[in-house]
Amino acid sequence: MANFIRLDNVRPADSRPVVDRADPMAPATGALLLVEPQSPYRPWGPGVPASGAAVPNVAGATASRLLNVAPSAVQPTVDYQGISSTSSTKGLLQRTGKGGMHAIMSTTVAPASGDGFRVRVPTAILNYIATNPTNDIYVSLWGRITRLSEAALVWSAIALTASPSATNLLYAFGNDGNTFPTSSPPRLGARRDPPNSWRPSYNPNLTPRPFILNAAFANNSGTIDATRGSKLFAVGAHGAANEPFAGPSAASQQVSGALYRYYMEDLTVSGRTYAQVDKLDSDLYVKEVLTAGGRYFDDTYTQPGGY
Repeated sequence: MANFIRLDNVRPADSRPVVDRADPMAPATGALLLVEPQSPYRPWGPGVPASGAAVPNVAGATASRLLNVAPSAVQPTVDYQGISSTSSTKGLLQRTGKGGMHAIMSTTVAPASGDGFRVRVPTAILNYIATNPTNDIYVSLWGRITRLSEAALVWSAIALTASPSATNLLYAFGNDGNTFPTSSPPRLGARRDPPNSWRPSYNPNLTPRPFILNAAFANNSGTIDATRGSKLFAVGAHGAANEPFAGPSAASQQVSGALYRYYMEDLTVSGRTYAQVDKLDSDLYVKEVLTAGGRYFDDTYTQPGGY
């Protein structure tokens, strides 16, 4: 009788894992980016990463195979200026009690251009999106507002060009309640909770709390503005050289918040619809953020009021 040896977790010569589907959101193929500082599968590790450091893409195996690049090419990076894990008059970077990445900006000390915290989308992924402009792309951001702002500028964005319009951005969210692109199509669907404006004068009953933003788009401009980097999460006064939009420069308009999770999927490749992925996304958000026992439920953090 012949003997057979079962080989589990065998990797090809390029040493990339075959799949990374442990996360409840992960499809068989099509996942581009999953960034979660406290992921149960690939966490960042303790503390605040060094500015310029790469952080894990939990969907890196799937993304690197889809793009045919090394896993390192699909890792996002963090950078920051003017604030750090050491408290200063301009603010503070810290991990929350549940592991989120929290950026506090002072509302009394005006930031210099570029001051703030950012997590940037890998260039390989931006290039992939630009060279496949008719593919449907889904993006999602979970976080926590820890201090509201009157600024009407974006909270977070993925930009291929410089300014918001109905067609030339892949994704952007305005603190005044706008989501770009504004037209449908290219926008296939969007979720924003809490809804409407996040500016205190527009929504005086809104208090610091968790949030989810997601959207899917049928096409993009196919052109990357090389002078403006693209990011998946940003807090601060970023300036045109660093961001799709210049963040607010007035100290009184600085927002503070924490990143929990960011996800991007090519729906054309995965074969899923916006409605299908939104359902998975929102159900997981409710479970992990809004429900007792969830990974980010009842989180604790330094209150921004001291800055």
